[in-house]
Amino acid sequence: VDVALKEGHQVDVSLWSWPEVPPKVAALQKAGAKFSFRARPSKLKVVYRMASQRLPLPWPKRLSSFRKIMSGKPDVICLSQGWVYEFRDHPDLLRRLAETDIPLVVVNQANIETPIDDGMRGDTRQFMQRVAKMAFVSRGNLDAAERHLAMKLPQGMVVRNPVNLKDLSIVPWPGRDESNTWNLACVGRLECGHKSQDVLLEAFSAPEWQGRPWKLRFFGGGNERPYLQELIDLYGLGDHVEFGGHVDNVRDIWATHHLMVLPSRTEGTPLAMVEAMLCGRAALVSNVAGYPEWITEGQTGFMAGGQTALTIRETLEKAWQQRERWEQMGIAAHAAACERYDPQPGATLLQIVKDVVKKS
Repeated sequence: VDVALKEGHQVDVSLWSWPEVPPKVAALQKAGAKFSFRARPSKLKVVYRMASQRLPLPWPKRLSSFRKIMSGKPDVICLSQGWVYEFRDHPDLLRRLAETDIPLVVVNQANIETPIDDGMRGDTRQFMQRVAKMAFVSRGNLDAAERHLAMKLPQGMVVRNPVNLKDLSIVPWPGRDESNTWNLACVGRLECGHKSQDVLLEAFSAPEWQGRPWKLRFFGGGNERPYLQELIDLYGLGDHVEFGGHVDNVRDIWATHHLMVLPSRTEGTPLAMVEAMLCGRAALVSNVAGYPEWITEGQTGFMAGGQTALTIRETLEKAWQQRERWEQMGIAAHAAACERYDPQPGATLLQIVKDVVKKS
């Protein structure tokens, strides 16, 4: 958005409502972007139910969350989704898209590995006929979408997300305390269904990990912290596992930690991993989505073959036996990430959008 504004384009944005306007949104508003805020889904359901009883048809158009932004008749629409099939949660948007031929660019932040049902497959095949470009943050996500839909996606492409780092130099390797403790960091929202922190704790519950000098810290927020604390207590890991909360500057995390651990169940390409690599740290991850595109086994990190406690435990053991190599692997990870990341992802996406407009 900021790149488009600097080029003199008018940008209208539709977002979920927030109790307080986030600082980044406020900065974009000040720069000239026009925002409209949509009610959260739980509130919309109540309003829709009431409206269906009181308003004459077609009431969905009157209440459409996207009415304001669509009424401006934009040259192009760029839809950012948390996952590939999220569009199905917005029937009001789909109705409005069906009424116009405005070109559509879609950016997907993640995808699932498990199969989808026939209803989802049919809806998505139809939706894809409306999409000019479908961007994924990893080749793995694009491959999964083609497998789900049993069709090639010629409009599919891979883009990179921006990193939250200004300094791309390697963070100096941290020393270890008197007990020779190795510090591991799991950076990401506390959401076990995606980030798999629950299975990670189960993997660490094996007897061999009880007497070793290690610490694991969870960085990030989320509603599942109480559940994770219960698992820490269940597995007797209170002396080894802590919560670090939210840290504004990710380099502060890697000033005191030696290895990134994030064996996710589903992903796109996690920025936390990319940023760890750019800070000079190797990563232990799972073989899903964008991980294999960034991690080379035994060179820049370690990759679990699955998301079970057994496979993660085996990978943790392999990493532990090579812990004296973590520093050199981190240097290799830094070099690999510097080659792969996009220093101007906003400009890249804007060019994609402008090309779509030219061809329309």
